[in-house]
Amino acid sequence: IYSFTKVDELRKVVNRLSSWRAPSHYLEEKNCEDDKIGCYAFISQGGFCIRANTIAAYCEANRQIAARNDLRPEVNIPSKSQVGHDSMVGQGSSVGDKVSIKKSIIGQHCVIKDRVKITNSVVMDHVTIHEGCIIHGSVVCGNAHINEGVEIKDCVVGYSQSLAEKSKYQSLLLVLGPGNLSNL
Repeated sequence: IYSFTKVDELRKVVNRLSSWRAPSHYLEEKNCEDDKIGCYAFISQGGFCIRANTIAAYCEANRQIAARNDLRPEVNIPSKSQVGHDSMVGQGSSVGDKVSIKKSIIGQHCVIKDRVKITNSVVMDHVTIHEGCIIHGSVVCGNAHINEGVEIKDCVVGYSQSLAEKSKYQSLLLVLGPGNLSNL
């Protein structure tokens, strides 16, 4: 079934440099060097690199990206809104009046309406956040629609999810539609 994969020189280097070691019972059953499918690293010759294998690490990686001034796109922010120096708003995004964005990353082509507060969060591309929302310590995946007055804290909002007006969520994984909530 894995005949389409090839073991090339890069694969051999990755195996040699990998810090992963199979448990002893796994080694008895199979030679792990014969594995052709897996998750590996890229060997960088410079630049920015960070491991993001948890949601917290993913958020930290985004904060570090925001700290790099060479990666900031030019976005028009109204004078009555605040975007912290530790935040970044993606190209093509629009920000309404009296918006506060701190320690957060906003993706490209997002619409953030008036009186929205976003802190310690990652908002991916093409997200719409309506008036009066509060988002804290959360990840909002692409194409999500956060309706008016929604409050979310320490949540992950799944791709293309729509949250009902004036609803409140805390420490939840919001995916697959109403009634499908999981505690984080």
